[in-house]
Amino acid sequence: MRLWTRHVMVKASLARSDGAMQPGQTPPAIDSSSKAHTPWKLILSGLAAVLAALLAAFGGDVYKWIKGGVTPKGDPVQVDSVSIHIPPEPGAVFAGEVTATADDLKFLTDNPQKLGEWAHKKGGVGFSDSQSINITLRGNRDHKVRITGMDLVKESCSAPLTGTFFLSPTAGSSEYRALSFDLDAPGLTVASDYFAKKAITVGRGEQEAFTVMTPSKNQSCSFRIEATILDEDEESKLTINDNGRPFAVTAGLDDDSKYKALYVGGVGSCPPGGWTRQDPKRYFGGGSSEESCLPVPAS
Repeated sequence: MRLWTRHVMVKASLARSDGAMQPGQTPPAIDSSSKAHTPWKLILSGLAAVLAALLAAFGGDVYKWIKGGVTPKGDPVQVDSVSIHIPPEPGAVFAGEVTATADDLKFLTDNPQKLGEWAHKKGGVGFSDSQSINITLRGNRDHKVRITGMDLVKESCSAPLTGTFFLSPTAGSSEYRALSFDLDAPGLTVASDYFAKKAITVGRGEQEAFTVMTPSKNQSCSFRIEATILDEDEESKLTINDNGRPFAVTAGLDDDSKYKALYVGGVGSCPPGGWTRQDPKRYFGGGSSEESCLPVPAS
């Protein structure tokens, strides 16, 4: 009897030691530091190391991105507007012979200050000692960008234009304070002195305006302007032109009677009161006003 009881007790003890849950037994607590969680620790440690390396290599750029946001697309400085100002005095010139309609002459008579705008739209150019180019540049970075220079790049030059002269003398003259390029200088013309004396910087949305003059004594030229931009330590060029085409200007002639055709308005209108077509040789010939002031009949 004792042997049998002892045998049963031994079997029960062995059953409890095999890991099986017994009725009423409390499950063991999970050890949060168990080896099952070791891979996650390794992954997190690896990510931390990678992040530290990235910050060490690109920390400055990350800081700039957080501080200033995403860098705007496009050039660091952009062309906001370009306009050509051809003053009524002395007028405008076309390369070839132009026939103005009655409506054209009426428009010029009614709008004497719009001669330059009218001529420019139709392909005329101003004289090199009076035409000006008005340029407005706009910053396109969240930090200050410097405009360090402007170059004039000639595309072609030839003798002064001898086509049609629209002459509109006025009672006075205009003077301009402007950035000046000498078209008669050889090669690339650089306005270095202007920018050496004045530091010009623009931030995002800020504007800087320039008035450019291009004097020449003996030629007509087409050209573009290139601005030099310094964006922190990176230098670039910004091309400026007449809304997709080259700028153009001409010197005057030493003898105005050599123009192929002539239209006169303003205080020089002949007879007074509106624009008329005149014979250049007769008008500039030095004869009496009665002899020189004979409008050319409309063809």
